[in-house]
Amino acid sequence: MVKVKGRRWPSIYPFTKGIIDGATNKMLVRDGFVFEARHGDFKFKDANGKGTDDPAMVDRLEFNCPDPRQPVEYCGSIKIAFQQKPGGPHASWKWDGNFEEPTLTPSVNCQGCECKWHGWLQGGVWRSC
Repeated sequence: MVKVKGRRWPSIYPFTKGIIDGATNKMLVRDGFVFEARHGDFKFKDANGKGTDDPAMVDRLEFNCPDPRQPVEYCGSIKIAFQQKPGGPHASWKWDGNFEEPTLTPSVNCQGCECKWHGWLQGGVWRSC
């Protein structure tokens, strides 16, 4: 079983291999967060694609590939809702409301990149099936 601890990526920044601080020419670090995308990093977006900290507004979880055997790359965006599984014609997940260490139900079957990773996001940790 592969386990990867995800990090909440600041929603105002795109996932990137690294953001360089223009003043110091070093990797940007804010409040201890290193702005270099890693496996399993995630962020929350509203229905308009803007980052949000309001559980009632969360519509999607975007994430990087959680498989450490694959390149670090954007993997997909999945529809979620706080304490419920959204209805509709597309796949969706119930989210526990935790922004820093989220849990989703059911499992995530990654189709957004070529890894085809399948597993769980529980307490902010991606665990393969």
